[in-house]
Amino acid sequence: MPPVHEGSTTLARSLVQATLRWARRLFLPLALAFFAFAAWASRDVVAEVVVRAEVRLLLAAVATWCSLHLLTPLTTRLALAALGVPIDYRTALHIHIRRLPARYLPGGIWQTVSRVADLRAMGVGKSQLAALVALENAAPLAVAMLLAGAWLAIAGATAVPAPALLAAGGGLALCLPWLMHRALPGIGRIRLRHYLGVLGSCAVFWMVAAGAFACYWSAFPDARAEADLPSLLGTYLLAWSAGFAAIFAPQGIGVFESVAALMLDGRLSFALVAVMVAGFRAATLTGDLLAYLMAKGAFGVWSRTPSN
Repeated sequence: MPPVHEGSTTLARSLVQATLRWARRLFLPLALAFFAFAAWASRDVVAEVVVRAEVRLLLAAVATWCSLHLLTPLTTRLALAALGVPIDYRTALHIHIRRLPARYLPGGIWQTVSRVADLRAMGVGKSQLAALVALENAAPLAVAMLLAGAWLAIAGATAVPAPALLAAGGGLALCLPWLMHRALPGIGRIRLRHYLGVLGSCAVFWMVAAGAFACYWSAFPDARAEADLPSLLGTYLLAWSAGFAAIFAPQGIGVFESVAALMLDGRLSFALVAVMVAGFRAATLTGDLLAYLMAKGAFGVWSRTPSN
């Protein structure tokens, strides 16, 4: 008969998992209902804001986001290299683009699952795949917090303690290799040069992603007057970090918009700002679709068989 404390631990774990599962099921429809209600209640103002939007900046936001699909495979390549698994950029790009539609399946995890399945079929070990998933999630979070803290400090923001973000991001970046070794002792030595490359590629990714958000936000003259560039960049990175940390919100939906709306709330109402921030997801969806169609039509990326 197992010890009583083991049964209690198992019960507690089951309760936590059930709570998170129901929280994820309930939070998303509630968040979507709030945005639908806010958009309807502010429909006249939203329509006026949209009509006055500068199309060239909206297109710039979409194009900038689309370019990120050239950076993501680089991060994957460097992460695998840090784990001692060689893979060429073309193969990483092939897998990323081919599995891009899975990003929009319910749950928000299926692109990662399908990419892991592709790499497993190529002979990558289970421990390396587990480490890759951890690295591809924790490293971007660490860098996002670091950059958010830096930009908010430059902007002189007082609502969020920038030093705390800098400390949290820097601490995670420094401790991540050690934490991975503790959790996954079978992965072997993490190659420092490539790990630093992962952090660098994440930094470039986030600056481009935040630039896409800044283009989007600047397309609306009324909103543009409410925040300077450092505030926009820091707000986007902080909101993404909060959405990522909110494990009860699929893809951070609701949390990302709420945090950004709180940071950007000025003369415009919170509901209106939240709806406008939510509109950025339409720009990212368009950028993802554009990248997918360009790869399919111009390069035929997934018609080639990946090779290590």
